[in-house]
Amino acid sequence: MVVAVAWRDLFGGWRGDGESRGAPTARLVGEAEDNALLRAVPAEVASLERVSLTAGAVGSVRVDDAPVATGFLLADGRFVTCHHVLPTRAVAARASVVFERYERGETAARLLCEVDPASLRTRAAEDVSSVRLRASGAMPAGLLAATDDVGPGDEVAMIHRPSGGKALVSSRWKRVSAVLRARAEVRYDLDTAQGSSGAPVFDRAWRVVAVHCDAGPLRDDRRALYNKGTLIRVVPGGRPDTGERR
Repeated sequence: MVVAVAWRDLFGGWRGDGESRGAPTARLVGEAEDNALLRAVPAEVASLERVSLTAGAVGSVRVDDAPVATGFLLADGRFVTCHHVLPTRAVAARASVVFERYERGETAARLLCEVDPASLRTRAAEDVSSVRLRASGAMPAGLLAATDDVGPGDEVAMIHRPSGGKALVSSRWKRVSAVLRARAEVRYDLDTAQGSSGAPVFDRAWRVVAVHCDAGPLRDDRRALYNKGTLIRVVPGGRPDTGERR
């Protein structure tokens, strides 16, 4: 069973067209179950040093100062999130990103970055966007490793910032159920929550394989059959550094 939030439920009729409509209303499908704070991540998932460093490049996206989603930095300096989060330059001009630097799993510092709306590159069909950020301090290290080498049965994990809070990490590895390459879509049973859209999905080597975007069909109990993301290879401005699986 997968706990998920469908972005259509989260954002309702809000289309991100630059009009002032207030904060989007949320309809939470469920609570995130299989997630842990950095300091509580089981050793079989990753070391505390690994998750602390990696989570530092995962930011909380804010629009009109309200946390709405997650995103992350690629090695080339582009910040990645979903198209439904940053669909237009008008919305990007109202957006900002908050990063946290972690030491031994605890927050040591925060960095607020402005979004450069002119740098927005987006692909609506695949629900991914990328932008450049401006910051007064040093930017976090980018997520250097990315790959399209993922297939059914592979194990994945996620780092996300639900509701703009502290970074959460999957507390156990979960399996990919399907990869639809023609649609650049990956399906998995990772648990998510409000604000998880745009989170990086990692393989066992902690390489980014996908951008979390949405939930699949919902059951009668309002829980999703699966969650899904977009393969990293289609992110504008970001290319994987290894070949794709055929």
